[in-house]
Amino acid sequence: MASKDFYTMSQSRTISWIPYGIVIGTFFALFFGFDFNGLYGQDAHEYYRHSRALKDFFDSGTDLPMFHWPHAFSALGALIGYTGIPILLALQLISLIAVLVTIASTRKIIQLFYNSDGTWLLVLGAATQVYFIRSGYLVMSDALCCMLLVLSLFHLVKLSRYHTHISFVLTVLFAIAAVFVRYASLPISFSFILFGVLYWTSIWKSSVRIFVLLGAAITVVVVVLMNNILFDRITAIGAEWSISNFFTMERSNGVRMDVNTVPNFLYIFSNFGHLGYLSFGVFLLPWLKKWNWKERYLWMSIGCYLLFLGGLATQNQRFLLLVHPLVLLLVFPGFQSLLVWLHQRRLKYIFLCGAVLLNGAFFYYSFSKLYGMHAMEKELVTSLEPLKDDKIIYSFYVDLAFGSYDLPNPTENLWDEDITFVRGNYAVFNPVIFSDGWEETPVWKNWRRLKAEHELKEVKELPENWKLYRIE
Repeated sequence: MASKDFYTMSQSRTISWIPYGIVIGTFFALFFGFDFNGLYGQDAHEYYRHSRALKDFFDSGTDLPMFHWPHAFSALGALIGYTGIPILLALQLISLIAVLVTIASTRKIIQLFYNSDGTWLLVLGAATQVYFIRSGYLVMSDALCCMLLVLSLFHLVKLSRYHTHISFVLTVLFAIAAVFVRYASLPISFSFILFGVLYWTSIWKSSVRIFVLLGAAITVVVVVLMNNILFDRITAIGAEWSISNFFTMERSNGVRMDVNTVPNFLYIFSNFGHLGYLSFGVFLLPWLKKWNWKERYLWMSIGCYLLFLGGLATQNQRFLLLVHPLVLLLVFPGFQSLLVWLHQRRLKYIFLCGAVLLNGAFFYYSFSKLYGMHAMEKELVTSLEPLKDDKIIYSFYVDLAFGSYDLPNPTENLWDEDITFVRGNYAVFNPVIFSDGWEETPVWKNWRRLKAEHELKEVKELPENWKLYRIE
């Protein structure tokens, strides 16, 4: 009997490493097999640019460029750069480690909640779901913010059970740190801090509790008012948020108007059923009543965040990453009931294998498009390398990649207004992708003015319909 128990424990410990093995193995495959460095799209290049600028600032006090997002992620990459690790690799490793810590911390919370290991949910709902694990491979702040939120939740769970001062302090510290990695995490962080204060003061008399709550509220208001960027961001979001955005099928992506695939009131539930987040979510619906509704801070923080997202005009699956581990914790009892039901019918391993194959297929489909853009950016910059002079390149959308891959030419963004185009300089433009719906944007207005004022000579055909022009 003891031998059987030892075998079961050993088998459980072996299986528990599967989520981490999948995440790390995929990272090495992408990094060494496909030379993927985490740069994809404007946001990743902007974080990398800012991290390098911060290191220059630390070294010599050079002026910092404008940066609209919190500095914590890029600053951490700059600091790691002093160890000798290249900043680009440092930023990617931050994301990778953050995803691994998020999985480990979610496992710990599952153990506290349910006295269970949670390996299979972490495999099917996290380690093989592309929208979750890709955050660990990109030079973006999402994974780091998600990790801080889960660490805050972990200590909030401990606080709710043991009422220790250190758990309260760590709940608040991790929640605040998350906000200064991504401002959008504020609804979740505020929920954790609010419940943390309530649990922490629950052992005191009501008069003391009111005093502490009032002091905490004043402190939060002072912190927000003293941080102009955070205050401005809250004000801007408040002006954008509207109940009508829950139902509209049009959305603004910050550049132009697009048509949604689904309205916001459906989009915000992507964590519960989208192929990129929880491909088997529909199978959990029969056990809806068994989901963890008793932990109020869990479902209320999810609800607050989804209400926040639903009222915004922009849809982006990245935004939902922050709440995904919380959703897994919420649905875990239903998932366990599903596994028991399948096990009784000898369908458990068929389901597990089928879900992994489905997740893998969607990972390939989704990540291949992301990787295609990454490869295009690298190929495009390689095609421009023969220039390497002091001539300005006017461009949009791919211009940040020029700096990331050390093209020495100065650049000007076609989104800027009142550009003075100079003869002899270059323009990199894609007349195909910017032809539909961009007519009233500064990009297309600048392009029309450039063609009206100067003759353009096509110098080179670049990847994906991009073209290099010389201004005559």
